[in-house]
Amino acid sequence: MVQKKLITRCCRPAVWLLAVMPLLFQVGCEKVPTFGELTGGQSTDAPAQAAPAQGNPQPAAQPAPKPQTPTGPSPQEVIAKFKETPGHRISNAQLATIAALPAGSGAETFTELSLGASQVDDNGMAHLVKFTNLEVLKLGRMQNLTNAGLAALASLPKLREVDLNTTVVNGTGLANLQRASTLQSINLQGTGVTDADLAPLAGLTNLQIINLNESRITDGGFQHFANMPQLSQVHASRTSISGVGFANVKAVETMSVIIADNTRFDAEGMKAISRFKNLTTLDLAQTRINDLTTKPLSGMKKMQNLNLAYLNVTLKTTAHMKGMKQLQSLNMFNARGVNGLAIKNLINCKELKNLNIDGTACVINDITAIQNYVPAVVVRWKGRDYRK
Repeated sequence: MVQKKLITRCCRPAVWLLAVMPLLFQVGCEKVPTFGELTGGQSTDAPAQAAPAQGNPQPAAQPAPKPQTPTGPSPQEVIAKFKETPGHRISNAQLATIAALPAGSGAETFTELSLGASQVDDNGMAHLVKFTNLEVLKLGRMQNLTNAGLAALASLPKLREVDLNTTVVNGTGLANLQRASTLQSINLQGTGVTDADLAPLAGLTNLQIINLNESRITDGGFQHFANMPQLSQVHASRTSISGVGFANVKAVETMSVIIADNTRFDAEGMKAISRFKNLTTLDLAQTRINDLTTKPLSGMKKMQNLNLAYLNVTLKTTAHMKGMKQLQSLNMFNARGVNGLAIKNLINCKELKNLNIDGTACVINDITAIQNYVPAVVVRWKGRDYRK
């Protein structure tokens, strides 16, 4: 009896296993459980290995990307943004940023720089020493600029044009330009410079244009122009010159433009400029010129633009214009001695495009008469323009 019970106990798991196995195969088990696993015993099998995945193989794990160090804008981007900034909005900090860019990719790439009316001061100007290829520098109306700020200009060997209009600079600051051998144009309008302040410019042999409008110069300042053989334009409007200072100018062949309106220009001045046969533009409005002093005009046959507004001139003066075959613009506004006979002297000026006789003694028939000879001329009279 005891033996029969032992046999029954031993056979029960086997019988149960035989009953379960068909079900396992039916449901698709990937691995048949061991006897021990089914009976609760310890498995003697080795640890199960993961079955390979069916279908596409999984890619190998990639190493984690290295963290990237943040980078700022490139020098080209910095410069592009700087150039988009209007000159009057440029600051000291922006100039410092450009100056700090790597050599060859920053300040050296500029040939022109405009800081006009900006808040840049002398400290900001110090950064210009890095702009070694500058040719054009515009500093007009900079309220914070003093002579000290111009020290950087001594380090700019390629300067051709410098604009300092309406600043407080004087001879001390201009001394930084005395070695600027390439300088061709300088604008000192409204600076208040005096004759003595011009001394540092005396050795600039390549200077062609100098603007001294509304400054404090007199004829004495022209002595500093004696060694400027290429001088072609002198602007001295609203100054105290009489014109006699032009006798110091040796650039007889190259002088082409003289702006001297609202000055004390007189007979001596006319005598001094009579040597300049290549003048194309002459402005003597509101000066001391009259019929007795205009004879030198007869030798200026290349004249194109002539301003004699507010002068006491008559047909005697226009008679000196008969040889001005290239004359294009003539302003005789408020020259009350000018009449029809004076205008008749211009009939050979076939290139004349603009004639202002407003405020003169001319009448409507005088306009018709001149346009019969010079059809293209537009005549300004009594506040309106007359065309043929």
